[in-house]
Amino acid sequence: MASEKIKQIFADAGSISELTGIPVQTVREMTRSGILPGKKVGGKWIYRISAVFDVLDADNSKNIVDGPETCHTFDSTERVPLNQGGMQ
Repeated sequence: MASEKIKQIFADAGSISELTGIPVQTVREMTRSGILPGKKVGGKWIYRISAVFDVLDADNSKNIVDGPETCHTFDSTERVPLNQGGMQ
């Protein structure tokens, strides 16, 4: 059947997340910051799959995904403020 030969060219943020293993919110944030090429159509981000993988396969992709702006590790000395007027 001819439809079996059709290759998907575009995907939404959820599909890109499933394909790459990157959380959906991170995919959207990377798009807003200009790291991933995408276009907002009808309230949804749409991506050309090949373009996304070209960016992620680049030499600096580890720095993009694992950079300090996309993840945070808590130090044991880092203080968390108590809820004001609430339970302690």
